[in-house]
Amino acid sequence: MIEDRLNRWLAASLEVLPSLLLTVLCALLALWLMRRLAAKVTVSQGFTRRTVRTDTLRGVLTSALTVVIYVVGGAAILGELGVNVAALLAGVSIFGLAISFGAQSLVKDVITGFFVLLEDQYGVGDVIRVNGQAGLSGAVESLNLRVTVLRDLDGTAHVIPNSEIKTVSVLSKDWARVVGDIDVPHDYPLEDALKTLLEVANGLHDDPAWRDKFLERPEMLGVQTLSAANVTIRILMKVQPKEQWGVSREFKRRVKNALEGLGVRSSLPQMSLALPAALQVGDSSSAGSSSPSEAR
Repeated sequence: MIEDRLNRWLAASLEVLPSLLLTVLCALLALWLMRRLAAKVTVSQGFTRRTVRTDTLRGVLTSALTVVIYVVGGAAILGELGVNVAALLAGVSIFGLAISFGAQSLVKDVITGFFVLLEDQYGVGDVIRVNGQAGLSGAVESLNLRVTVLRDLDGTAHVIPNSEIKTVSVLSKDWARVVGDIDVPHDYPLEDALKTLLEVANGLHDDPAWRDKFLERPEMLGVQTLSAANVTIRILMKVQPKEQWGVSREFKRRVKNALEGLGVRSSLPQMSLALPAALQVGDSSSAGSSSPSEAR
């Protein structure tokens, strides 16, 4: 009896083998075509919102279509093997309803990720800060409907569920600004300092190696703060997104060289300590003498 059943199973398997192989081949072909088409999608050079959105949507759609192909292909293979797919799907749906109450956070992640993509809040390649925390900042390495992956400066990858993201500070959206605060000693003429710093900023703006990083000419705001040691002068530079850090470093380097060339040195804060008369140290003779009562 067992041999008869085995023979019948082998005969049925041989009958469905061609269609089964065809189903598997179609699924593999669909995966290959999807990845080829995703690789063919080209975007403009440089960092733009179009580039960010295209890279983000390409990754999300690729992962979503991969899941769809696996699910549809798996259902087709089970159908070829004689499994009642409709009944199986009904059982899965009931099971999914049962566990949905314990997967509310997952649903929140997906809904939040959907609106992040829909509203283009941020995308792959953006530099963001999450929930105002300096430790949760970096470049968006990947983004899907469930999680956002950040890569910070020292290479650490932060995997953050989308529902845990309450506020996002995007440091690379549309444009950026360099806020240059330079301290100048009080004894250096203020007007000369303003003129020198503006010349340095304009020189950086007109430099062919840096010109394409600027969106506007530098703007001198003037004196920002006064302290006991220095006068802080502020200058603003509107630049391309993600270029603010490089422009700021180059500007500070040129400012230091320019001020040193003019003989300007940053004044260091000094402290003087005045002791009360009762605490002042007397001469050695008085310090060495003591009365008999003090000796006892």
